[in-house]
Amino acid sequence: MSENSKKNVKSWITNISTAVLIFIAAATMQGLFEVTGTQLIMRKLSDCFLIPGVVLGGIASLCWISVKGNFDMLGYGAVTFLNWMIHPRKKQESYFEYKMRQEEKNPTGAWPWRMLIVGLVCIALSAVFAVLFEVVV
Repeated sequence: MSENSKKNVKSWITNISTAVLIFIAAATMQGLFEVTGTQLIMRKLSDCFLIPGVVLGGIASLCWISVKGNFDMLGYGAVTFLNWMIHPRKKQESYFEYKMRQEEKNPTGAWPWRMLIVGLVCIALSAVFAVLFEVVV
């Protein structure tokens, strides 16, 4: 197995494990394991799958937005302001220099698309259980 394949497998395992842990925590807090009745179980399962879906999907979406450079100006402003507060006489770097430094840190523009897929699968499972909740009488 190549090094890249090992990283892919490790990433999938990490994302799925995170979703399962969030699901178990949500199921415990929702009282899924003490519930009786098919309709109530379907409702709780829908809720418990929605939480990891929103968390993982939201984090992956924010990472994608960040990689595309949409938060660069906000980050530049915060870093410049903090540097100005700490070192008021030091010459601050320009936005162009900041942008080039950021691109050197992440030249490939990698973002956690696997996390987004796992989150979307959880949201789809939540939708399935929501439909079953409405159908089961």
